[in-house]
Amino acid sequence: MPNPEEPTAGMDLYNQGFELARHGDYRAALAAFEESFRSHAHFKTLEQMGICHEKLGSQGEALRCFEQAFQLNPRNCKTGTLLARCLFRAGKPEQAATILKRVLACSKDYGPAKRLLSVVRARGEEPAMPTKSKKELFLRMFEAFCNLKGMGKAKRGNTAPIIELLREEECESLADGQALPRQRVLEICARGYSEADVRNALGIFSHWYQETAVDVEDEPCVGPATDNAARAAERSLVAKVRRMARRGSTPCEIVREIMRGTGSGRYEEVPVIACLAEAFSLSVADVKVVGAWHEFGNAKRTDAEIDQILGDLLERNRAKWDRTDV
Repeated sequence: MPNPEEPTAGMDLYNQGFELARHGDYRAALAAFEESFRSHAHFKTLEQMGICHEKLGSQGEALRCFEQAFQLNPRNCKTGTLLARCLFRAGKPEQAATILKRVLACSKDYGPAKRLLSVVRARGEEPAMPTKSKKELFLRMFEAFCNLKGMGKAKRGNTAPIIELLREEECESLADGQALPRQRVLEICARGYSEADVRNALGIFSHWYQETAVDVEDEPCVGPATDNAARAAERSLVAKVRRMARRGSTPCEIVREIMRGTGSGRYEEVPVIACLAEAFSLSVADVKVVGAWHEFGNAKRTDAEIDQILGDLLERNRAKWDRTDV
């Protein structure tokens, strides 16, 4: 019987399972997750067990895990959507639609549930896989995430150019959590990148697919705005939040203003992170911690944590952004 008094051991086993799954060893990962659940019952552990069963072809066991996870936390949007997808693929579209409606009753802006519900209503078959390759989907998402706005490759750093060098089958392997062979990593390094940069880019790609598997069934993200009115509004917002920073507003106050200015909902942190990075001349990697703030989705970081992390970054980078706004 799960012992709720042993969270530390359970978390260690959970992390072990997550790492094994990331490298494609789903059977060993499943064993670690099962042991973690026996030590400390948590809906996220059941969720990971369900994903492992799916990877191993045990759809019935996957469904059982997702159902249990949803019973433990019926307000978690991702868990509900995973359950609905499993039900839909098991030929139970009506039950899937019922779960999705419950998810959307908790969060009407949760995109994955909205998209899956539209598919369930439109046809009684398994959702179509993306017509675009995994690499193309990632690069489009990365472009929107970095908020390039027609500025070429200036803000892409090393990540996008490195991913562009990958073959499609390598992207498929990374998306399944498998590591790229060292010899192939060295071949990419020979194109002028350090091994640390290559492994960082591969990790970003793999992590994105591991964490957003539900999200990539349709378009991953809308691209940056290109019309003049939208561009002017974005520049105005950037200038406004810089002024707020100069006047001593806290980072959380600034982020809330960006949420209002971009019209971003609880599950739309991408444009907020992009605007924050541009306003304060930071990289996306620097400010992606905002996505873990409690204002977004089911994240847990507090205002105090975000204020401390971002406050230090803004102060260290002040010379780059504390200037005349254009």
